[in-house]
Amino acid sequence: MKIGLVIAGAVIALLGVLALMGKLNFSHEHEVAKVGSVSLTDQKTEGTPQWVGILGLVVGGGLIAGALAKKG
Repeated sequence: MKIGLVIAGAVIALLGVLALMGKLNFSHEHEVAKVGSVSLTDQKTEGTPQWVGILGLVVGGGLIAGALAKKG
């Protein structure tokens, strides 16, 4: 169980670092107009907010610290 928490914490912390570096992006696509069977769509790409990366680092670090400090 300990190793599972360490791995989960490391993955979450890594995602937090990637978010802080601006490597995690997501896109929104929505339909602008539709005439008959023809439709126009717009796609907008955004980066993750900085607070998401910080939260990932805090939660991931907490999981790792909790797993290593746990007795048993």
